[in-house]
Amino acid sequence: MSSNEQESRFQVNYSLEDTFQALQSAIEKLEGFETVGLDAEQHSIHLKAQSALFSSVEELTITVSNCDNQSAAVTILTVPNPTGALLNNVRPPEKRRNHLREIMGALNNELLNYQPMDPSQKKETLYTFFCPYCGQKYQGGKEYVGQNIECTNCQRRIVLLV
Repeated sequence: MSSNEQESRFQVNYSLEDTFQALQSAIEKLEGFETVGLDAEQHSIHLKAQSALFSSVEELTITVSNCDNQSAAVTILTVPNPTGALLNNVRPPEKRRNHLREIMGALNNELLNYQPMDPSQKKETLYTFFCPYCGQKYQGGKEYVGQNIECTNCQRRIVLLV
């Protein structure tokens, strides 16, 4: 981390997935932030923030990681571009704090209204399969895709294909 970069980290009592979804929703509602990259696998979002006309542009990378099953860590890495900061008589660290407050506040508001999905209530995706010989309809979860079964109607062997 260079001397211009600043890292802030905080923990929330929501799962990694719930926190990342809430973060995406929160950022969409913020003004003055432009999403320039999103990596769902790494649970990170890259933003550019600009406070006002002729002000400095700040780059932010927000990453959500697991702490444990019930909580996640949110890390915000800020990289300011001090060009233009003197035009507004605003010190870059103050802008950083403002951006951090905006993001953390928006995430907090989103999480307050967020209804985490109970894993026991998640609906399994059902696939519909048809016997190619008689048209008998079958439904099943992902675990049945590619299975070789005997059709209950015509007794022929079939492979369940989506």
